[in-house]
Amino acid sequence: MLETIAEPEERILTERYAAIGAQLERSDTPGARRAVFDSWDGLRREWKSWANLTRLRYTQDTRRDECRAAQLGLDSRTPHVTSLDVGVMRRFLEPAARTPLQQDLGAQAFDLWDADLGAYDDAIAADLIRESELKRQYTEMLAAISVPFAGADRTLSALGAFLQNDDREIRHAPSLLKTIATWRHGNPVAFQELIAVLRNHQHAIQFFLVEHGVHIGIGARYREAARGARPGRDRGS
Repeated sequence: MLETIAEPEERILTERYAAIGAQLERSDTPGARRAVFDSWDGLRREWKSWANLTRLRYTQDTRRDECRAAQLGLDSRTPHVTSLDVGVMRRFLEPAARTPLQQDLGAQAFDLWDADLGAYDDAIAADLIRESELKRQYTEMLAAISVPFAGADRTLSALGAFLQNDDREIRHAPSLLKTIATWRHGNPVAFQELIAVLRNHQHAIQFFLVEHGVHIGIGARYREAARGARPGRDRGS
């Protein structure tokens, strides 16, 4: 069954999202809007099924070229698909669509979409792609590490088998070895860049929230503190 999950073609995916937006614009009854929602929900499931399978295969074997290429493609496409999703969410959050559908779908779904609107902006798309690239480097670095333990060289994931050992010393040793090996073989420059990227798009989102008046449960004190934030610049700079 997993073999039948194919990568959604970007052009077709974009066209289907555009068609859903147009259908929602023309819908003037609760039943019609629910039908549009069902179409959108099905499209999202198609994308997420392929995305989840791609991540699973990559996590299982980071050395296979086809798995690495698929994960790279997923990471590169995710911001665009997120942008398409956010556009549809924004339409469903309009009172004409939200009021009748909320009785059927529940308020939580709309609250989550409202939160998603405040957690993404196209201004951070490049940073998200770079963040994913750095995380892939980190994942592949960890997968390549091996350490001598219990008479053999073992990967960090293989050390997990010893965490359930009855002997307390054997049980605790793998955790210590993982920490030492990660520190010794890690790339501090890449890690520092990852922190910088995360901080950069955090500030971009803070700026977006303030400029657009989007409040998703953040207090007035936090919003006031974020008013000086700009993408790529610390509040204190």
